[in-house]
Amino acid sequence: MGGTKSALRALKEIGLGTVNGMIDKWRRWALVSVLVAENLALLTVWGIARWRQQGVTPVERGKQVAERLGCFTCHGPGGIRGITFAKKPRFDCPPWDGGTAMMYVHDESELAEWILDGAPKALRETASYQREQKERLVRMPAYRGLLSDDELRDLVAYWKAIAEWQMPPDDPQAAKGYEVAKASGCFSCHGPLGRGSPPNPGSFKGYIPAWDSADFEELVRDEAELEQWILDGVSERFRNNPAAQFFLRRATIKMLAYRNYLSRDELEALKAYIRWLRQRTGSSSDGSEKNLSGGDGR
Repeated sequence: MGGTKSALRALKEIGLGTVNGMIDKWRRWALVSVLVAENLALLTVWGIARWRQQGVTPVERGKQVAERLGCFTCHGPGGIRGITFAKKPRFDCPPWDGGTAMMYVHDESELAEWILDGAPKALRETASYQREQKERLVRMPAYRGLLSDDELRDLVAYWKAIAEWQMPPDDPQAAKGYEVAKASGCFSCHGPLGRGSPPNPGSFKGYIPAWDSADFEELVRDEAELEQWILDGVSERFRNNPAAQFFLRRATIKMLAYRNYLSRDELEALKAYIRWLRQRTGSSSDGSEKNLSGGDGR
C-alpha cells in the first residue's frame, strides 16, 4: 500500500514538473514575440519617418540648421529681420533678405567663410575690420566644427533662397511668374522661391511640397494637372481618388484655389516660373543644386 502511494506521488511530481516546464517555455516564447513585435513597430515608425524626410528639401533642412545654430537670434525669425542699432547703424546685424546681404557676400565660397569663420579671411586680415570688431556690440560667431559639410550646403541653400540670390530669373516670362508668385502668397506656403517644405500636419508626408522637389513629380504629371492645382486647389486625378481625398481633407493647410484671382497671363507666367525653377535646380532632394543664373549674374 505504501509503495502504491509513493508511486502516485512520484507521478504527480513528474506531471507537475512537465506542466511547469511547458509554462516556462510559453513565457519565454511570449517574451521573445513581444520583443520582436516591438522592434518591428520601431523599425516601421523609423522607416516611415525616413521615407517622409526624403522629400524635405535642402532649403527646408537649411532652415532647421539655422534654427539649431541660433542664426535667427541675431538675424531675426527666418533670417528676415536682423538687429538695428539706432545710434550706430554700421553695427547693425543685417537680415538675409531685402538685398542687404549682397553688401557682405559676393559668392558662395565667401558665404561659407562667413558661416565657418565669422568673416572671409581677406576681410579678417584688414586693420579696419579688426578695429571695428573691438567696438561692435554683436559679433558674427564662427561655426567651424559645429556643422557637417551637408549641413553647410543646406544652410547655404536656405540663405540663397531667403536672400533671393540671383533673382529675378533671366527668362522674362519666368521673371514675371516669380513676381506673380510673390504677390499671390505662394512663397508663404511653399517656402522661399517655392523651394521650402514647411510642416503640414495631417498631410500624406507631413509637409507642403516644394516646386523643385521629387514630390512635385508625383503630384503633377503634366501642364494640365499643374493648372488644375493652381486654379482649383487640387487636380482631377486626386479629386477622384478616395485615398488622396482622405489625406487632402486631413491636411491642416489646404492648397488655395486661384481660379477667380489670377488672370490667364498671370497663370501662364506662374507656370513658366515653376518650369524655370525645376529646370535649374533639378527635382532631387539630396542637397544637389544647379546654378540659378539670372539677376546680376553672380
